[in-house]
Amino acid sequence: MSKSGRGRNQAELTDAEAAALKSMGVDVIRAMNVAMQSIRTATETHPSLVMQASIADFVSNMAGGLAARAEFIAMNAGCSRKDVVTLCSGAFQHGRSLAWAQAEAAGDIIQTNAPTTGAAQ
Repeated sequence: MSKSGRGRNQAELTDAEAAALKSMGVDVIRAMNVAMQSIRTATETHPSLVMQASIADFVSNMAGGLAARAEFIAMNAGCSRKDVVTLCSGAFQHGRSLAWAQAEAAGDIIQTNAPTTGAAQ
């Protein structure tokens, strides 16, 4: 194993790394909660279709940036491009499915038969 830690998996984190990962997770979840509330407020305050589409575009761009950041981290950890695609796309789909289930349970999805271009599917 190199001094940089490459080649180790999550089960092999040091105590300091595990604490840092936990701290990062707490910080990111707090920030995401603030972001999600801001998005909810904007969509509830300005319900026009143009505004909703603009918000969707903004959020999608932010999600793409986060997904790319995950890919960069995995690449820098030594994963092959194929492994990065497999790992990140699987995690993305899992997170997306969980978010849809949570949104449906919370009643956040109010228009289930809206016309679509299929771009979000």
